Formats: sequence, C-alpha cells, structure tokens
Amino acid sequence: MRLFTLQVFSQTATEQRLRLLDDQGKLFGERSLSQADIERFVTEVEKDYRANKLDLSALGRRLYEWLDGPTERWLATLRAQHPDLALHVDVESRLRHLPWELLYGDAYLCGHPHHRFTPVRQVNHRRDSGQPANRPLRVLFMASSPENVLPVLDFETEEARILEATRRRPLELMVEESGSLEGLREQVTAVEAGYFDVFHLTGHADIRAGKPIFILEDPLGFKREADADQLAEAFGHHWPRLLFLSGCRTGQSLEQGELPSLCEALVQAGAPAVLGWALPVGDRDASQAAAYLYEQLVPHPTWIDG
Repeated sequence: MRLFTLQVFSQTATEQRLRLLDDQGKLFGERSLSQADIERFVTEVEKDYRANKLDLSALGRRLYEWLDGPTERWLATLRAQHPDLALHVDVESRLRHLPWELLYGDAYLCGHPHHRFTPVRQVNHRRDSGQPANRPLRVLFMASSPENVLPVLDFETEEARILEATRRRPLELMVEESGSLEGLREQVTAVEAGYFDVFHLTGHADIRAGKPIFILEDPLGFKREADADQLAEAFGHHWPRLLFLSGCRTGQSLEQGELPSLCEALVQAGAPAVLGWALPVGDRDASQAAAYLYEQLVPHPTWIDG
C-alpha cells in the first residue's frame, strides 16, 4: 500500500499552500488556496455532514473533487498508478477532522472491493517501529454495559460476529469481564507492553461539559464516565498497536474541529492509532463493521508457520 501525505502551510496571512507528498517526502503536487476558501469549504462540509437528510455520496463527491483539484487530478492520477493507497491528513484542526472516509469518485474509495484506500488523520509524527509477528492476532475485548444506562447494548452478538468472521483464522481473543478502568488496568499491566495488538472497547460514549467521554462501569456495575486522561492512565504506557473505540461519536471533534475527539486525545496521550465513530451508530451496524475489520486484520492461516 503506497502512502501519500496531505499537508497545508501558510504562504501569507491570507494564502495557503496545499501539498501532496509521497512516502519519501517528495512533492507530488501543490496548489494555492485562500484561507477564506478553506474556511468556506470546511463550514459547508460540516453543515452538510450534520444535516438531518444526509446525502453521503454527494458529500463524498464534493470532498473528492476538492482534494482532486480543478485541474490537477491528484486522486485520479494516484488511483491509476497505485491500486492500494493510504492518505495521511497531516494538517491542523478543522481540515483534519472532515469525513475523508466518504471520498467518492465513481464509488466510495474506502469501499472498493479490489483497490484498498485508507485515510488516516495524523496527529503527531511518531512512528511505530513494530514489525508483523509470526503468530495469531491478540485482541483484548472489553464491553461496558452499566446497570443504569439505556439502551442496553448487545455486545455478546458483537463478540460472536468477530469470532465467526475469524473462525478459520488465527485469533486470540481475551475478554475483560468487568467493563471498568480497574479491570482494564489489571489486564494490560499484567502482560508486557505491546502484548495485545488490538484493544476493542464497545459501549456508549458521549460529550460532557465540552469533553468526550466513554461510559464504563464502576466496581458495582453502575455508570462511570472516563475521559481520555483516565483511559490513558489505565493503560500505563502498555499501548496496543490499535485501539478500537466502538462507541458513538468517539471520533467526533468538538467546536468544529478546534478541540480533539476522544480518539485524537488518546493519540496525543501516546496511543499509536485509534479507530472510532464520528457520528451515532446503531448496534447492528457497529457489530457488522467490527466483524469486517477483524476479518481483514487477522492473517490467513497459511501465513503462520507450524
């Protein structure tokens, strides 16, 4: 998969330069944009994205055309040259949090069955030096379902779908039963740092007093709200390669992108990569997405030596 990076830098107080770099840092293309044009584009995309009647393909097409350029044809050229692409969005605040997963050319880029495309919001420039290991994928699965929180989530079905999607593939799934910060801390600090490849947290999430939180359980099984700092403290630097926060709005930035989402705040705290949901998501859709994710993450068994 070829990696390209989108960057923006200030040329003057009112003019910006939009740059696209390859994985060696070589300039693929650049063009000028006024700060007013960027602000207008971001505002209009945000408005459409929060609309009651959301037209996903039309919004994705608008994002595609803006990034592709009026004459440059960046995306069209890259897709013709490289069947599998990763796009790192290495820009500050408002442009970074736009729904790049919706990019739509002749179809959704992220949903193409034969040409993979992955947009990644780059928060910092740390690099994970870990190499693929010749062993099963190790996943820590934790579901939070407090006694006094509705609706009750069907996390058993989510777990079952993950296992079904990977039943012929090497996966070690460990389940944390308490749904609490204490239980999480006990599991991750009991093993060496990096032991788990993925931590999967499923439950309700929300925004409280301008801060994103995940709703966990206390020792008695009732609601306990945890912010990014509390989750990071529970991990104690024993980060997995990927955190999957399967809860509503965990990937939603606040104040039109000026404040970080729960996912972004955890990356700032040290997590290598975090996956979340930008909008509310239904129980069934979240389970289907999780099953597909692990089907793609877990290697085919012929990759594992006996």
